[in-house]
Amino acid sequence: MEINLVSVFLCILYLMSIVAKSKNDLKKSETGRNLLLGIENRTISILRWRSEANVYSDLKSLKNLLLKTMLAIILFTLLLFQFEIKPNIVLSYLFVFNALLFFSLEWFLDIRKVTFGMAGYMILITGTPFLLWGIGRITGIDTLGMLRTQLYLFPWSDLTEYEFLSRVTVFAGISSLFFLLIWLLINLIPSIILFSLIYLTNKVSFSLVNLKENEVRSFFDYAYILIPVYFMLKSVFFNGT
Repeated sequence: MEINLVSVFLCILYLMSIVAKSKNDLKKSETGRNLLLGIENRTISILRWRSEANVYSDLKSLKNLLLKTMLAIILFTLLLFQFEIKPNIVLSYLFVFNALLFFSLEWFLDIRKVTFGMAGYMILITGTPFLLWGIGRITGIDTLGMLRTQLYLFPWSDLTEYEFLSRVTVFAGISSLFFLLIWLLINLIPSIILFSLIYLTNKVSFSLVNLKENEVRSFFDYAYILIPVYFMLKSVFFNGT
């Protein structure tokens, strides 16, 4: 069964609007007053906590949680192997998902250091042909011949030594640059999404904390009327999809 997150959110909002509309009736009993007070205090506490939260601190906490989750998955998988139980494929997907988010956040929280570190590896890879050539000159090992053998698919066998080194270096440089761009893109998308979600949550919480009581009442009045209309129109014109 497919779960529509928008519908779930609207149902929760509608239930909240019912509580808001029934506020006066609930206040007539001690239990109702305690219920309303508890909901109000808990809601305000959560909203104030989110409105005062720091996005980067939240991302650091999330990164630590992802690391602990990955370690837990590894330990749990080893435990399954210990009892000769084949791990479910879901564990693999969960581990990859956690690892992707973890390394993305690690890059996002220290962009300069992590990017320069990766760029250093790419520069090293680009200079590897000349590095191998230098090692061959010093040791007398035919490292260049070994490199030609590995790259037999490329039509570079008849090139001179320096032409061959130049071609391989340019190829390695372009490949490294392409890999670096892909790596940056893979890291950028999840971290930007997480940053945006937390940032928007904090901003919305800040706005809600500062709303006046009559504004809150008007909001729930609109929700109480419009949400049933939305579901009715959806069922009529979109066949309940």
